[in-house]
Amino acid sequence: MKKPFNQTHSEEETFARLIGLGEKSLQKSYFPQLQKKIRELEKSEYRYRLLAENVTDVIWLLDLNCCFQYLSPSIQKMSGFSPAELTGLPVDRLLTLDSSKRFMDIVGQAFKNPEDAGSRLQKELELQQTGKDGSIKWIEVGLSVFFHKPEKETLILGIARDITSRKAAEQEKIKIQEQLVQAQKMESIGILAGGIAHDFNNLLTIINGYAEMALEDLKKDHPMFKKINAIQQAGKRAETLTRQLLGFSRKQIYLPVTLNINETILSLNKMLGRIIGEDISVEMVLEKTIDSISADQSQIEQIFTNLIINARDALKPSSLEGQKKRITIETGQTFFDSDTIKRVGLDTPGPYIFFSVSDNGVGMNRELLKRIFEPFFTTKEKHEGTGLGLSLIYGIVKQNKGSVQVYSEEGRGTMFKIYWPVSLSKRKINLPRPEPAIENLSGNESVLVVEDDRDVCHFAANCLLSLGYEVHKAFDGDEALSFLHENKKPPDLMITDLIMPNLSGKALAKKALAHLPAIKIIYVSGYTDNHIVHDGLLEQGVNFLQKPYSQQDLAKMVRKVLNQGQTL
Repeated sequence: MKKPFNQTHSEEETFARLIGLGEKSLQKSYFPQLQKKIRELEKSEYRYRLLAENVTDVIWLLDLNCCFQYLSPSIQKMSGFSPAELTGLPVDRLLTLDSSKRFMDIVGQAFKNPEDAGSRLQKELELQQTGKDGSIKWIEVGLSVFFHKPEKETLILGIARDITSRKAAEQEKIKIQEQLVQAQKMESIGILAGGIAHDFNNLLTIINGYAEMALEDLKKDHPMFKKINAIQQAGKRAETLTRQLLGFSRKQIYLPVTLNINETILSLNKMLGRIIGEDISVEMVLEKTIDSISADQSQIEQIFTNLIINARDALKPSSLEGQKKRITIETGQTFFDSDTIKRVGLDTPGPYIFFSVSDNGVGMNRELLKRIFEPFFTTKEKHEGTGLGLSLIYGIVKQNKGSVQVYSEEGRGTMFKIYWPVSLSKRKINLPRPEPAIENLSGNESVLVVEDDRDVCHFAANCLLSLGYEVHKAFDGDEALSFLHENKKPPDLMITDLIMPNLSGKALAKKALAHLPAIKIIYVSGYTDNHIVHDGLLEQGVNFLQKPYSQQDLAKMVRKVLNQGQTL
C-alpha cells in the first residue's frame, strides 16, 4: 500500500525510489540513442559482411608474425582452403617458397622502423600461391598497415586478386615477340647466307669445272693427277656446304611427292642403326593412321638423319656413362585453329602431321636454344660438325610452310618436334621417271652463253667448244640482245644466268623469245629467286641448271634441250 506523501520514508526506500526515477529518465532519453547506435552498428557490420563474403578478391589480416588472423570466404575459391584451415597459420602455408621469402623480406624491411611502416608497406606485389591441391596460381596482393585501436594491435591488411590468366597472356605475348625477333634474325641471316652461297657457287663452278677438265686430260700416273684430284674433292665438299646454306636460306629447288611419314621413317631403319650404334636404344611411337604429306623425299631423309645424328651426339658425353641411353621417334597428327597457330610458329590454320626425335642426353640451356639454328653455330668439337645440320632443317621446314619446335632441359634431354602441313590434294604425286641416258654429248649447234661473271662465262664456253659447239659469249643482258638482233645467223640455244645487273635472265629470255620464238633457253644460277622458282618449286617447262655445275652437267643439259626442245 502506497504511503501518503507526508509520511516518513526509510533511507532504503528513498534510494530505491530515486533509482526508479533515474531508470525512467534514462529510458526516455539515452536508451533510444543507444538502440539507434546499435542498429547502425548492426547495419554497418551487415554491409561489411556482405562485402567481405561476396567480393571475389580475398581480404587478409596478418599479425606482425605474418600469421593469418582473418581471411574472407573467397579464399576457398582461390586456393581450396577454407578460412578456418588457414587462420592462425603463417603466410608461407599459402605462398610458394620463393614468394614467401620475398613477402617476409618486404615486411621485415618495412617494420625496421615501426613509426613509418605504414607508408613503406603500401605496396602491390605479384606472388605465387600454392593451392590445397598443389596447383600454382599468380596473385596480386595490395598491402597496407592497419592499426586496431581497441586491441592496441597492429595488423597487416592484404587484398589478393587472382591474376593467373593475365600472367599467362603476358607470357604468351613475350613468347610471340621473342619468336618474331628470332624469325626476323633468321630471315636476315638467311638472306646473307643465300648471297654468300650465290657468289661461292660461281667460284666453285670455275674451280671444280677446270679441275674436272684437267683430270680428263691427265693419266692417273701423272704426278699432278693426285693434286688436282684433291682440289676437286675439296671443291665437292664445298659444294655440300653451299647446298646446306641454300637450304637454310630457303633457296633450294625441291621435287615434292606424296608420301607417308611413317613409311619414310621405317625405310630408314637400317641406315639409322648404323648411325646410332649399339649402346643407344631406339623407341618408335608411330601413329597408326596418319595423313600423307607433300614433300621432297630426300629432304625428309636429310631432316631425320640430321636429327638422329644430333640426338646421338647429345648422348656421347662421359657424364652419361652408366645411364641407359635412349632416342625416341614419334609421329602423330593434330589440328591448329587461328587461336593456337601462332604458338608453334605457323601461319595457316589446318591439319598438320608432326614427327619428333627426342633423347635423354645432356640437354641445352636457354642461351644455347636461342642460337641452335644459326649457320655454323655448333657446340661440338672441331672437325665433328659444320654447324649447318640444324640450319638446313630449319630452312627446309620453313620453305615447306612448317615449323620446328625445340624443347630442352639441361641434364634431362632434348626434343625436336616438326609440324608439316597435311597434303590436301587427293591426287598422288610421284617422282618423274628417270630420263634415258644420252650417249653422244657433242654437237655442232650454235650456243650463246650469257653470264656476268666473266670467268664462269669463259669456263662454260670452253666446255662447249671442246664438245664441238659454235659458242658466242655475252657478259650482260644488253650485250646479249644486241648480238641476237645484229647476228644474221641466230643461235639455236641461249644459256643465261638468272641474276644479272640491269637486265635479269628472265627478262632477257622474254625479249629474246619475242624476237626469236624458236630459240631454246637454259637458265643457270647459284641462287634460286622468284624469277623461275616459287616457294622452291620450278616453273613448268623450264630448263634450269644449278651452279656449281660440272662439264658433264652442262653437256647433258645442253644436249637434252637441243634434242627434245622446250616449251615455256
